[in-house]
Amino acid sequence: ARNLGGPDELLAGLNRKLAQELEPGMFVTMLAAAIDPESGRLEFANAGHPAPLLRTPDRRVQELGEHGALPLGAMSDTSFPLHTATITPGACLLLYTDGLDEAHDAAQQLFGKERVIRSLADSGGSAQGTIDALLAEIARFTNGQSQSDDLTLITVARERPT
Repeated sequence: ARNLGGPDELLAGLNRKLAQELEPGMFVTMLAAAIDPESGRLEFANAGHPAPLLRTPDRRVQELGEHGALPLGAMSDTSFPLHTATITPGACLLLYTDGLDEAHDAAQQLFGKERVIRSLADSGGSAQGTIDALLAEIARFTNGQSQSDDLTLITVARERPT
């Protein structure tokens, strides 16, 4: 990764390798990102994951980029667009797998992206506090239903200057 130009080139290279090595019908989803901790500049490319969400300091949530098109290994010549954003002081970035928005309750109703966005907006606070709030909301919603897909949550928050 250090010898490549960015997350888009990393995904393109991994994709070519995996397209040769994976059995037919197998694939890998991935989001690659680089963050400059001083400026908060974020660069990312997406291969099959939900689009990252950014909660601004005033608790508005914006979707960054779009849902990643093809996963790695599906087609050898796929390119992965590079997206940029800035994580400002007081903002929080959420990267997640579809196990979050596709979690379901006993009636098979999905948690959905709208609930993810609402929960993120309402959570506020630190990166860990945001994860804790999202996990608590999922637990309330699913009410003991087993998780049908993997669930990965990554948050990055920039503190406001003191």
